Amino acid sequence: MRVIAVCLAALVVLAAVPVRTSARSAPVPEAQIAAIARDALDLLRDHRVKHVRVVRTTWVDANRILQPGSFSEPNPGRARVYGLVMRGLCYCIGSPTSDTRAVWTAIWEPGRDVSTYIGGNHLPRGMATLGHFVSISTAGPTVSPDVLAVQPEAGIGPVRIGQPTGAVEHALEPAIERSGPSARYAFGPIDLRVRANSHGRINALMMPSWSSSATIAGHPLSEGYTRLHAELPDWAATDCGPTQFGRTRVLVHRAAGSFWTWIEFADDQFHELTIARANADPCKEDLLFL
Repeated sequence: MRVIAVCLAALVVLAAVPVRTSARSAPVPEAQIAAIARDALDLLRDHRVKHVRVVRTTWVDANRILQPGSFSEPNPGRARVYGLVMRGLCYCIGSPTSDTRAVWTAIWEPGRDVSTYIGGNHLPRGMATLGHFVSISTAGPTVSPDVLAVQPEAGIGPVRIGQPTGAVEHALEPAIERSGPSARYAFGPIDLRVRANSHGRINALMMPSWSSSATIAGHPLSEGYTRLHAELPDWAATDCGPTQFGRTRVLVHRAAGSFWTWIEFADDQFHELTIARANADPCKEDLLFL
């Protein structure tokens, strides 16, 4: 993810998609857009925003109006984009007050990356010319509870350890980002980061804090460390000490095979879940995800 500048009051996200002959033939990729929005809201610490407004427009117009003067290069093809706008308060580091208002914009090219730009406290001039906006929920689409159940050492939803990346692409396209062996996907309310081995098979996956509606043994990750520690007696607990996110504690499911599952918490709040090859030190992070 390329960040050009940084604060929040309105969020604008753009998603490049092939040109279609009608709006009906190009449904809004709600899960991916909601995941990008939740990413920004988590970073900027404003979780009161519940909806984003979405518009379908061209890459060139969006880049010119929403990110003037940025280093983003317009898509050379005839791709179209989705622009999203969210209003809220900025809780950014360096803000003089807790309610500083600003406008945060981003351009998302599916399967590649997300670039962001943060400007003043007014919406970009000429934004109304981009087209008609509709509203979608930042929570993402509703899915069956069965899809939200994490299978320790195996995966979640349509993604499984050992699965070919092509199968993941087919099930969850378009990817939000992709770089080398790593990619980022979304389904329902879940934001999922994966890594593949040299044979193109998934060998690690991670869900960040804004995927807390995923469940373990029927318990949402949002229930927090204290509750899950009590409800998961076969998971080992480790205190990793203070970090920038708070006191880090980890629950580890040590299976007999070569893969384990870690659930990391910042104080009592869910921070991330990882399924990867067994690691003797659950406090050591040596995997890089998008």
